Amino acid sequence: MCALRWVARNAEEYGFDTDRLVVSGNSAGGHLALTSGMLPSDTDLALQCPGTQSPAVAAIVNWYGITDVVDLLDGANEKAYAVRWMGSQPNRREIADRVSPMKYVRANLPPIITIHGNADPTVPYAHAVQLHEALDQAEIRNQLITVPNGRHGGFPAEEMLRIYDGVFKFLDENLPN
Repeated sequence: MCALRWVARNAEEYGFDTDRLVVSGNSAGGHLALTSGMLPSDTDLALQCPGTQSPAVAAIVNWYGITDVVDLLDGANEKAYAVRWMGSQPNRREIADRVSPMKYVRANLPPIITIHGNADPTVPYAHAVQLHEALDQAEIRNQLITVPNGRHGGFPAEEMLRIYDGVFKFLDENLPN
């Protein structure tokens, strides 16, 4: 959120087109891209960021990012990194919920494309599927590119070519002119 506000403050100096901002990231960066592009502009998670409001994001490219932090705290999808991230906070589930992109699925989100391997041992592939289904229900333009037998990144070159073709086509079709 702070980075988006920096872009807005410096758009004129650097020639940024704030109507065509695309956020992208892989793994934790995918989670951050989703969160920055999906959080409501009045969120209190950006209180310490300079500037008054973040610019709207035109599209999100999510590379195998976490979508449901709560899901990773215990149970079948428990991940030690998520447990460490939330620590021993007494309200860790509440915090995890507040930083979970799934919580912010609603109408009028920017288009979202997700790339995820269906054999990812780090972030469950189910996160990508659940996000895709929730975005469909909310009637948000979105696409899920599944990498067969893909793990947590490190996809083969031929898959990367297919993925980038899909990403560029998605952006061409969904970004404002």
